[in-house]
Amino acid sequence: MGGSAIIHALQTPPKDIYIQGYITDGTYSELSSLVEHVAESIHMPTYIQILGIDIVNWWVGYTIQTVRPKDITPALPYPYLALHGSFDHLAPIFSAQELTKKNHNALFYHYNGGHDQPENKHMQDCVLSFFESLQQTKEPWQHSLSCSNDNNH
Repeated sequence: MGGSAIIHALQTPPKDIYIQGYITDGTYSELSSLVEHVAESIHMPTYIQILGIDIVNWWVGYTIQTVRPKDITPALPYPYLALHGSFDHLAPIFSAQELTKKNHNALFYHYNGGHDQPENKHMQDCVLSFFESLQQTKEPWQHSLSCSNDNNH
């Protein structure tokens, strides 16, 4: 939920904070899709899934269908690196692709790993490269990133 929380918070950032860019790792693009994915992976019957969603919606006071970070990221002006482990058991990898799809200032990178693995060396290198590339002023930051893969845009 951390990546989604950051994306939602960036809609109205504090005025006294300079934001150079942001990174998410293993973030879902739609909360309802994540719930469906997890329910399917544990073979939860549909009627239990629907009942559970209704209870959560009532409990939190909003519907999970309205939690859609992918609708927010295209409007955010900050450089964005969406990381995602190729073997993420929780959030499907297409989530990170959806988060960057309509954002010209975003890049998707998948690393060989699971969900949210900060100890992953490839992911660490990519994070460092992201912030180093933001220091470059001659070309778009995406061109100087050293952790590119075939699925980036």
